[in-house]
Amino acid sequence: MKEIYGFTHYSFFTEMSELAARHGSFDLSLGLPDFDIDERLKVFLKEAAEHNTHHYEPLAGNPLLMESIIRFNAKRAHQITVTTKEITIVPCATFALYTSLKSIINQGDEVIIIQPSYYTYGPAVVMNGGIPVYYDLDGDFTIDWNLFKDCITEKTRAVIVNSPQNPTGKIWKKEDWNQLYELIKDRDIYLISEEIYDTYCYHETEHYSSFIHPELRKKTFCIFSFGKMFHTSGWKVSYMLASEVLTTRFQCHQQYISYSANAPAQYAIAKYLDVFDPDLNKKSCRKKEIFLMK
Repeated sequence: MKEIYGFTHYSFFTEMSELAARHGSFDLSLGLPDFDIDERLKVFLKEAAEHNTHHYEPLAGNPLLMESIIRFNAKRAHQITVTTKEITIVPCATFALYTSLKSIINQGDEVIIIQPSYYTYGPAVVMNGGIPVYYDLDGDFTIDWNLFKDCITEKTRAVIVNSPQNPTGKIWKKEDWNQLYELIKDRDIYLISEEIYDTYCYHETEHYSSFIHPELRKKTFCIFSFGKMFHTSGWKVSYMLASEVLTTRFQCHQQYISYSANAPAQYAIAKYLDVFDPDLNKKSCRKKEIFLMK
């Protein structure tokens, strides 16, 4: 167990981008695709510009997009049933992570982070007055639940899980979520589940969301990213699922940080989500995986 109380200097993306530019190298620090977005997205964005979508959307998000999210998740192999009162459209996954933490932790609370992890997790905890507690994965990236249990104390207020995980690719199954729930069900501990690579599960493996768990979803902030799904990270539109109670708490803080997300992009994504085929994305990236492995 390792604790970090402060971050004085951390500019990973900036430093890597400068090094890549200086040496004429590829910048692998940011998720920059080597192909363009779907042409239909561009058409819908132009349509949005002509529909006067240039002002603030409601705090929760564009109603068209919220309904599209409901339809999209209802069609998935592991169906996620959700209502509009459980959806929040956010500028990005990092914003959702930060604001989720702000909604639940107080000064000195501990947050368990599974390592290796995305580099913003620790700083987000510290900036909200919390203390990161790191659980290190073994070589096969599985969790020893007896060791994980030792990370939980009376000060533990949240666990951050990323599935499919960046950078290991580990995908949590139903049994994993059950194990976690058994450890936190009788405690005032919440789950922040970042599932932004949900449409990139290969080899017949299906994404199993924490939000499917009937009891765990009451304690969960479940984060998704249209930037990752559609390669439109610069559009700054993602979404979060949470219970009605947690959504209300989240939006109370959200209104003072970033009232709403990119309005024209919300419209375009709402239109596109109804025709989006995640299998095409998977097939494209599967070809790249085969090429890389060779």
